[in-house]
Amino acid sequence: MIFKIILLCLILGFLVFLLGYTIGRRVGKKEGFIEGQVIIPMELKQKLMESTICPLCHQELNRGEMCDKILQKDKII
Repeated sequence: MIFKIILLCLILGFLVFLLGYTIGRRVGKKEGFIEGQVIIPMELKQKLMESTICPLCHQELNRGEMCDKILQKDKII
């Protein structure tokens, strides 16, 4: 009888652990995706300023100019 109670507690504990892991993983993926959307435009602009070559279309640019493709936020390239 005591063995069955201990086994039931272990199984319930394991299930609670898996549920917490699954929920945490989903939340972490969403946060990572949002953070990536924020960081990528900054990295693209940094690469543009360092090399004067657009990282998306590989077009040579003048020093003070910005590539139109980097500045477009609404369109998918």
